[in-house]
Amino acid sequence: MSYDKEYWAQEIGRRFRTVRDREGLSLEQLSLLSGATIANLSKIERGKANITLATMVSLCEALGIKLPELFIGGDEQSGALAQKGETADREPQEDGYSLGEDE
Repeated sequence: MSYDKEYWAQEIGRRFRTVRDREGLSLEQLSLLSGATIANLSKIERGKANITLATMVSLCEALGIKLPELFIGGDEQSGALAQKGETADREPQEDGYSLGEDE
């Protein structure tokens, strides 16, 4: 299986930007919360940085989302792109998320 690395770099960056905007945070504020530099955050959001897992985790923690939410779905009604407090076909569980009733 082959993955389009450029596509995913841009998609993950777009998803981080969407959540940051939704939370009303500037790059400077996210930098202070996550420990990432403003320059690196800008590159990540534009899909121009090779983001590490550690940086992804730090950003997710700063934004109040779980790492898997970045990868669930690809439209504005799913995953990290759902409106704050909403989930798409997921129900919060104590130890994570349920993806439906047929588990």
